[in-house]
Amino acid sequence: MDRTVAAIVCVVLLSTAAPAAEPAAIRHRFLAVDTLSGKQGLHHIDQNDPANDWHVAGNWRDIQLVGDHRVALSDGDGVSIVDLKTRRVVAGLRPRGLSRVLSFRFLPGGHMVYNRVHQGLLACDPLGLAQRSLVGIKSNGLVRPTGDGGWAFTEEQGGDYLVIEVAADGSIRKRIPVPGTRPVYKTCKLANDNYLLTAGYGGFAAEIGPKGEAVRRFSTEKRFFYSGFQVLTNGNLVVANWTGHNEAERHKPNQGDQIIEFSADGKVVWSFNDLEKLGCIHGVIILDGLDTALPHEQVHGVIVPVPAHGAATNLTEIAGANSLDGLAVLPDGAVALSVPNLSDRAAAPAVVRLARGGTTSSSIIAPGPGSERAVPFGMDAGSDGTIYVADNQFFSESKPKPSSRVLAIAPDGAVRVVAVGLKVANGVRVHKGYVYVTDCQLSVADGKVTSALFRFPVKGAAATVSGDSLRSRYLVARFDTVINRDPFGADGIVFDRGDRALVSFFDTGLVLRLHLGPDGQAVRQEEVIAAGILPSADGMALDPKTGALLIADPRSNSLHMYTPGGGLRVLARSGLLDMPVDVVLRGDTAIVSNWTSPKRACRLVAVRIPPNSPETP
Repeated sequence: MDRTVAAIVCVVLLSTAAPAAEPAAIRHRFLAVDTLSGKQGLHHIDQNDPANDWHVAGNWRDIQLVGDHRVALSDGDGVSIVDLKTRRVVAGLRPRGLSRVLSFRFLPGGHMVYNRVHQGLLACDPLGLAQRSLVGIKSNGLVRPTGDGGWAFTEEQGGDYLVIEVAADGSIRKRIPVPGTRPVYKTCKLANDNYLLTAGYGGFAAEIGPKGEAVRRFSTEKRFFYSGFQVLTNGNLVVANWTGHNEAERHKPNQGDQIIEFSADGKVVWSFNDLEKLGCIHGVIILDGLDTALPHEQVHGVIVPVPAHGAATNLTEIAGANSLDGLAVLPDGAVALSVPNLSDRAAAPAVVRLARGGTTSSSIIAPGPGSERAVPFGMDAGSDGTIYVADNQFFSESKPKPSSRVLAIAPDGAVRVVAVGLKVANGVRVHKGYVYVTDCQLSVADGKVTSALFRFPVKGAAATVSGDSLRSRYLVARFDTVINRDPFGADGIVFDRGDRALVSFFDTGLVLRLHLGPDGQAVRQEEVIAAGILPSADGMALDPKTGALLIADPRSNSLHMYTPGGGLRVLARSGLLDMPVDVVLRGDTAIVSNWTSPKRACRLVAVRIPPNSPETP
């Protein structure tokens, strides 16, 4: 899963080429939970500023960032709260009658879930009252949310070790044996419905499928007990290698490094081993890109901020609409919206213009040759107010299906064709005299989907993609991605402040950055968000002031924000979000379109962007 492409910088002066620069050494700032007597507690390590290293003593295991620059740690009878600024234990939660707490999670509103050694999951309110047993499974591992209200943890059963997934009510969804583990110590359900786990004394981490089939394995020649882990936003895996019960054991020659970072294909790219500073590390949180002022949770293996409830507000209902898609902000601040109306095809497809004052106007798009209806999808606006929209004929019911088009709708309503010959035209972006369009399914074969990015001149006669589209002079880049659930690849597109194209991939949640040459061809691709981090990635918007990237995620009903420093957070989830498929920025407000579940009102939703988003280069 490691699709990160190392940047290669070539400086050419006259005819002399300078040597390629060595890649910068990885340096992290992190929290580490230590269980060794004498070093026991919470360590803060800053590899860029060792003077910022510190330690707070305590007997802890699990760890969670809970906001206000504080961290919670399990301590047997509940949790302790450590202030990261004052470096002191400032509070604790000790629910009545609770014991043998190994793992916990804070829920929105302060409610808690505890995993007790060999006693199962217990839910309770912030004071420890209203306790409710979720499931009484013999477990001695860590618990994490599945991202849809359920929980993933581990079970020991007659010497066998299993991955367990339960629903919010405690009913068992999955029980998966994992041979070779001693025990399965920690597991997270991934966005692709696989599971990532550490195998304890087995000395490895692994990704397994829903039936336990091996997908990937991570290990080193020297190791002892793989315990806590974290997936970084670039897809790398950081694992804590607990090196023993005591001082003598941790000094044995084959115990391995204390913390190890693997690339997604299993190569060791960084490790930390300082026997003077650290003892035996049980858990780790890489803090790079994380804002400790916000509460966080580990979802699909990645530590992300917990969304503020009620962040999304209703902007307007679109009367008569039954499905929405693309958005664009016009020069006068009005919002254009594509309305394909595919849930009930009795309603005509349209492009709707919503003025700031609340008035609306609609343009009904006439179908192209051989088509029974137009299917407006992604869109963008030019500086003169012209709306460019993809007519995605893949979703037409015409037989045979005609090719998809790119249309331009002038401010006076006149429509002209910009390009024809696409298959599943989707995302649209206007940039420096060209219209860039994603085609999210050129072909499907051997479990992969081929998709592409094209560009067409804004002016001039209609361009035609004919014959082998992958040899077209309009092709910018080809993509081949593994199918997770749906055979759709390249989807949304934006340009960053360096004129590089960012492309999202619907089915895998992947986001790539494309470096373009003078002829518009992609000369290099690099990963921004690895596949599997997000359940899906549809339309996107980029904040020109900060470089922050907003991503609509219809599978999890979420709006995400990614900052180039590496931080990924959820701005809003569920509530008024109902299969969000596109997002635009107007001032400090994100406007989101919902595809919308059947029989629900179609809405545009507003999400306020948090102030003081980090400035980026």
